[in-house]
Amino acid sequence: MAVSSGRAFEWGNHQVDVSYQQLNTNESGTPALAMDIGFIDAAWYRLGYRYNANDREFFTLSWFGNSNQHAMDNFSQRMVMSADMARENNADAIAQGVDATYVMPFYEGDLKLGAYLHHSRNNSTITNPNNGMFFVDNFTNVEKDTASVYAEWQRDKASYSTTIGTRYTRVDMDAGLAGSNMVMMNPAIASLVDDFNAAERSKSYNMLDIAASTRYHASDNVDVVLGVSQKNRAPTYFERYTWLPLGISGGMADGFNYIGNLALDNETARQIDVGIDYRFKSWSVSPRLFYQDIEDYITGSPSMNMAANMVSTMMAGTTPFQWTNTDAVIKGADLTVSGNVFDNVRLNAVASVQHGNRDDIDDALFRIAPEQLITTIQWDTQLLDLPMALQLTSELAGAQNYVSALQSESTTAGYGLVHITGLFTLIDNARSNLQITATVHNLFDKHYAPHTAGINRVRNTDVAVGERIPAAGREWHLSLSYRF
Repeated sequence: MAVSSGRAFEWGNHQVDVSYQQLNTNESGTPALAMDIGFIDAAWYRLGYRYNANDREFFTLSWFGNSNQHAMDNFSQRMVMSADMARENNADAIAQGVDATYVMPFYEGDLKLGAYLHHSRNNSTITNPNNGMFFVDNFTNVEKDTASVYAEWQRDKASYSTTIGTRYTRVDMDAGLAGSNMVMMNPAIASLVDDFNAAERSKSYNMLDIAASTRYHASDNVDVVLGVSQKNRAPTYFERYTWLPLGISGGMADGFNYIGNLALDNETARQIDVGIDYRFKSWSVSPRLFYQDIEDYITGSPSMNMAANMVSTMMAGTTPFQWTNTDAVIKGADLTVSGNVFDNVRLNAVASVQHGNRDDIDDALFRIAPEQLITTIQWDTQLLDLPMALQLTSELAGAQNYVSALQSESTTAGYGLVHITGLFTLIDNARSNLQITATVHNLFDKHYAPHTAGINRVRNTDVAVGERIPAAGREWHLSLSYRF
């Protein structure tokens, strides 16, 4: 169940808005993970303020936060080998932050100055409902504080437009003590607990992001686009503080257990983008090329921690991966074509291809999507003198044969899908808008598994353990929206 509400008020040069969202879910299977979801209770809130000095100068301030509690287990929705192997994970997280911006005219352009503060805390405890003595203090008072200041300047001229920005960010991380009842009976787990608790768990990351892009208007029909940037990412809390090898992979869902690394550095990605926008009558063609070199890329490598290897082999029968820093390169291209085939028929097509590789070894990056072409044809017409739009979408994905041997990634075949959508507008005026939308996704009920899908972990199902999880078959959606 999802509940959301919001209000906005305006008087003179002042604006205030407030919003609240709540999400409550029941049981949900997650076959790519080691456990299924029992429940999720989450709430988000935001209070915003804006002062408009004039059309080009304004100040904004927002305070926001969220609170989450959820439980997962490996026995309520899937078979467990024995009662001793039943596990339940109860987790909670809170976060709060403040974001402030000030925009003003500056040197024939607009200058945006900002500051951002964010605090989060996470806890996670694993238990066995059949054994009151069993516990694993997975994450205890894991805290992350982020503070940043930034500036962005944008200038638009007849012959060119330019945007330049920079951001300094400091991230402070820390975690409480690890613990488990198994330290008394398993020397390997005792070693992991002792090493983690004795280590320096707090660390600070100082990062500088820089980005610049320009669009040069070469002619009435041609724009040339160039962009360069340096962006950083601090490790997540699970990449640093997963002291026991577990199936926590940050969305990779590759079927391996992972262990954290307290010595991780932040990622630094440097990227260059080059493109052209060409326009002819109603048509536009926009090719783009990008090249990204990532220093200290955070990815999994086979663990060299003997205690962690012993525990993972005992629990899962496989050697775990440990988060490590390496170097990587990601490069690719995309092409967008759009225009009117007829006065009331429009075509839009987007083709993309990318390639990722590690630098320390000759191996592909895990879960890099294959080439893809998405084409949509929209017909605008009328039904009973009311506006109606019909869309036919073709989604084509190529085979992916360049895969990560290190992570035992399997190749995937290409596939093609067809989707149809109808949008019927009943009311459309200055005071209100009423629309009905009907969609059929995967019209021909194609059986396929996207290359980026997770790996199944559930035994005794139609999908073997270790195989990719198929995507949904034919789906029907009907929605009604009313704006007033």
